[in-house]
Amino acid sequence: PNPTPNGRMTIAYSLPGGADGPQHVALRLYDLGGRQLRTLLDGAQLPGRYQVSFDGNDARGQRLAPGLYFVRVSRGAMQQTKRFVIMP
Repeated sequence: PNPTPNGRMTIAYSLPGGADGPQHVALRLYDLGGRQLRTLLDGAQLPGRYQVSFDGNDARGQRLAPGLYFVRVSRGAMQQTKRFVIMP
């Protein structure tokens, strides 16, 4: 859900067909200042629908503070960024 009261959420995305074989995909979280906080996925995936769970922690295992954040899904030169809010 967005906003999320505790930072826990499921991020759903899909990779379109038409590409030959696996595609390199990265899923990263950023703060409002553009600093990368965590990489949730960085690897090859076949076309299809996927879900990644996020526990509300940064790369060091620290709970993210309430505020506005961004999640970016990158596939080659294609990128999509969505915002989410962690509530107190």
